[in-house]
Amino acid sequence: MKKTLALLLACAASALCAAFQVSSQGKSVSEIIVPEEPSEELLFAARELQKWIGRISGAEPAVFHAPTKQNNHKIFLGKEFYAPEEDFRFIGESDGWVVRREGKKLFLSGPKDGGVINAVFLLFDRNTDLIFPRPVMDGEALFTPDPDLTFRETDFRGRPSWNYREFGLVHAHFDPPTSLWARRNYSNSRGMFYHKYHIRSTLELFFSGVLTYELGRFLPNEKYFAEHPGYYAWQEGKRKKYEHYGPQLCYTDREGREALVREMLAALERDLTPEIRKIHFGFGDTWSLCNCPECRRPIPLADGSQLTPDDDAFRSTQYFLYLNAVVEAMLKKYPHLEAETLGYLYAAVPPRVKPHPKLTVIYCPYPKNDKISIDGKGNEKWGVRSRDWAKSGARVGIYEYWGDASDFPRPVADAAAENLRIWNKLGIRHFLSTETYPDVRKTPPEQDKLAGAWDVSAMEYWVLSRLMLDSSRNPSELRNEYLKRVYGPAASPMREYYEAIRKAWHADKRISMYNDNAVECAELYIRRPGMEKTLREKLAAAEKLAGRDAVKQLVRNHRERFEFLMRSAARSNPALFEIPLAADAGKTAMDFDAPVWNSASRIENFKITGNRSKDAAVRTSVSFLHDRRNLYVRFRCAEPDMKHLDAQKAPYPGRLPPGDRVELFLKTADAKTYHHFAGSPSGAKYEAEGYNHRWNVAWDYAARRNSDSWEAVMRIPLDKLGLRITVNNRCRILPVRHRADGQNAETSSHAGAGPHMPAAFPEMLLKE
Repeated sequence: MKKTLALLLACAASALCAAFQVSSQGKSVSEIIVPEEPSEELLFAARELQKWIGRISGAEPAVFHAPTKQNNHKIFLGKEFYAPEEDFRFIGESDGWVVRREGKKLFLSGPKDGGVINAVFLLFDRNTDLIFPRPVMDGEALFTPDPDLTFRETDFRGRPSWNYREFGLVHAHFDPPTSLWARRNYSNSRGMFYHKYHIRSTLELFFSGVLTYELGRFLPNEKYFAEHPGYYAWQEGKRKKYEHYGPQLCYTDREGREALVREMLAALERDLTPEIRKIHFGFGDTWSLCNCPECRRPIPLADGSQLTPDDDAFRSTQYFLYLNAVVEAMLKKYPHLEAETLGYLYAAVPPRVKPHPKLTVIYCPYPKNDKISIDGKGNEKWGVRSRDWAKSGARVGIYEYWGDASDFPRPVADAAAENLRIWNKLGIRHFLSTETYPDVRKTPPEQDKLAGAWDVSAMEYWVLSRLMLDSSRNPSELRNEYLKRVYGPAASPMREYYEAIRKAWHADKRISMYNDNAVECAELYIRRPGMEKTLREKLAAAEKLAGRDAVKQLVRNHRERFEFLMRSAARSNPALFEIPLAADAGKTAMDFDAPVWNSASRIENFKITGNRSKDAAVRTSVSFLHDRRNLYVRFRCAEPDMKHLDAQKAPYPGRLPPGDRVELFLKTADAKTYHHFAGSPSGAKYEAEGYNHRWNVAWDYAARRNSDSWEAVMRIPLDKLGLRITVNNRCRILPVRHRADGQNAETSSHAGAGPHMPAAFPEMLLKE
């Protein structure tokens, strides 16, 4: 008995010794020490450690530049106090962390001071229930008060799965609360900006040392186009001025490249500061490239072969040859700098030349199905390209879109976790960014997409933050941790709510993309499976069970967003549309005035895409027929200003008409992708498989003009798309009209469904 008691006392003493107490009965028994001249990162780490110890315990420890003589616990921040050789060798060049205790001393350190910030929040993660649920909320964080706050887990080290981790803001590129939330959740970069004073307008903490330029802006149209049109893209028989969303520069014009280099060096002379370490070179958000004879000439490769214009890598190779020369010119004057660009659109294809050794490529696997990994069926090309980039010799990062479309709670972390592990296994771990909405509240609710995303998807953002730090973690376990810390006694109904949506989302074989519409997702994954009533009850139960006012408000915000989505989906969901059979339609249907069109079904009253409650400015009607093998579609587009059609640009063959056009999106029931057909008032036509404009199929299109309208007829070969009509086949069809009126443009569609969002295309029945 005495031996047992002695053993118990020894264990208790050992546990007490292992505990590092920072407060006792609401009074501080600790202090924080930083170097005499701390970096911004160390100051932030110290202030956050001090603040949250104080908020949890009721007593803030003081911060000093040297330890006092008090007999208390001392927390040292930074490598100036603790730099263990073996731990630092393990961490390497990352912002990894090491936390070690020596008696009454606790050291938080890392080779980079940013690692100390990670150590601070990991210390809280491992020893408290402190959590930052979303950027904007009462009190900033949730936690259980503890006047006797004690750190018991004080011996750990780690290095991140990704060296640079970023929640890149879209729709509002500067929002301090969202950036602060990201930093508290292990982000260490804040995104690209096109003005150095913009990036430095907040704490040095968020400054990533990157200066960003768009290549086309180096050659402003007003300065060069008139005298040097050869610097710019040749399209439709003439040179075109540079546009971010339009024609790009000519990548083979040597004089144009030399002029760009001169302008680039002058910009660096003007903009560089000692803190700038990297230059990001961007290009326009478009496929609109130069088609001059030189830009269409085969590219000779080092192995003696030639890369022809029809090769997927042709445009990427052309771009990287151009950019390599620009980077080399920059390094001759500024050898200490590095360069960076996006592997995006045409440049997402790994080139057949090696990118410059000091050039980082941020690969964008876009667009794809976010329900499955890059190795899943339908996404395979992104997995192949990932492996090719990993073998390219370039330093590779990843730019993702998981935060988009988050105003509906898409459980994207499931596939994201798989992708992160695939990329890490390939050796890709340099940089990871995902687009994110800032937590900015707007009214009315239909405009509240930004904060609306945080109302319903804050958990998914939080899970992604942990996966970016450690890609081996399990999304389901992370979600459970978030729910427990945030909702407490209300965690169970919230878990059941999210899990029901997650199961419905994955069970539906429709693809989900970055541009999914929240209202349409609510219809597809909640209303149609019959879950609306059950999920409403779960949210009501969670609000009733929530103990703290801040948590009740989080649930109320969620409920408000849920009800908005349900109301909108119920109001705008169209009934199943039927397309009649006309067995002999093939003989006359391409004739606008053929009697067969009298038996067609018709859609009218187009809605603005993404806003199902708003009518289009002008009227569009669409008629449908089929003859088992072909789908026939007739558009009639009212136009109060027929003269503006005369100024429309003629598209380059194989490109989407840039001005007024009609479009048809079609996805057969079993297809993994969808098809896109478009035509202009002048008779130009376009076809693609998703975004792949290289795909083609024989189809017919005709257009004509009237005094107050223009019309178009399409014949789509359903059998060529894999649809064999037997009895009452269903497929998803979306007619769209794009109208460009002067400086304004309007896109409208049946039921307001969005283009390139196949899950939202209305279902139609081809009747027998």
